Parts: sequence; C-alpha cells; structure tokens
Amino acid sequence: IEIDLGAIAKGYTVDRAVEVLRDDGIKVALISSGTSSLYALGSPPGEHGWQISVRNPLDTSKAACVLRLQNLSLAVSGDYEKFFKLGGKTYAHIMDPHTGMPVENMLSTAVVSPLATDSDALSTSFFVEGPGPTRDSLKHHPNLTAILFLPTASGQAFKQIALKSSVTKLPADAFVSIDCH
Repeated sequence: IEIDLGAIAKGYTVDRAVEVLRDDGIKVALISSGTSSLYALGSPPGEHGWQISVRNPLDTSKAACVLRLQNLSLAVSGDYEKFFKLGGKTYAHIMDPHTGMPVENMLSTAVVSPLATDSDALSTSFFVEGPGPTRDSLKHHPNLTAILFLPTASGQAFKQIALKSSVTKLPADAFVSIDCH
C-alpha cells in the first residue's frame, strides 16, 4: 500500500511558501508545486493577473481553459497522469471511498480558491463527488470556482461544467477570469 498526500500536502506547502514570500515583502510571484497546485501572488508587470492554462484532459498539447488569476490559488485533479489500462478500460489513481474503486465518469477538476490548501483538497473531493454534490458543496463554501471535465459517451470529447459558490466576497486585490474553449 502506498499513501499519496498529493490531495492536500502540495496546497499546504504552496500556502506556506506564499506566507514566507509575503512576510519578506514579495508582492509578485507565481508559486507552483508542480503540475497541479499553484498560487498567483499579485500580477506580472503590465498584466491583469497571471495567465494559467488548464490542460485539455484528452489532449495534452491543448488547453481546455485559460484563467487569469491574481492573489488566488488553482489546483487541478485528473485521471491523465497516474493511471493504468486493463481490458481497454482506464483506471485512475483517485479512489472513490464509497466503492473502494477508482473514480469513473470524471476526467479532471479545477478549483480556484483564496487558499491553495482548499483548492488542492476540494479539486480531489469534487473529482470524487461529481457535479451534483459539487453544486451542493458550493452552496456552503464561499469564494470558490470549480470547473469539472466529464467524458462524453463517445470518449473522444469532454463536457465541461463551470460552477461558482453562491457567496463570493473575494478581497479587493483578488481576481479571476475564465475562458473555456
């Protein structure tokens, strides 16, 4: 058995790095823990937010969405990096605790939040929960944006669902815009 703390540890690490940078007076930086969790501190000179591409879950050479973030975090969970195929079926590394089996019918999720720990944990949670429970969760968690990428029946395309918290009161210096293709 192997335990992977990727569902929250990377976000926590990013939050601590942001705290250190802010304490040292750094106002502009893009802090990344690799391919899945980041924080956009401030904006690059002359820009309104950091431009971040969320990869297409079916084609690594393309972006599914382009976000602009300022003083917000982004985390992505997906089935396209850690998986195996058996009998023509793909099994991802994210497990459904209700079945003990890999999650099905979800390709990836992206969550924007003021804290990277929250983005990291919730992107995995929303990946497991799916659209209905995610909508319900967003009624009780403020300041979140979630994008879910679901497979279509053909398996050759995906459907995306963008959701926002029912309560959004971001700090005045925070910014998010999303352009999904």
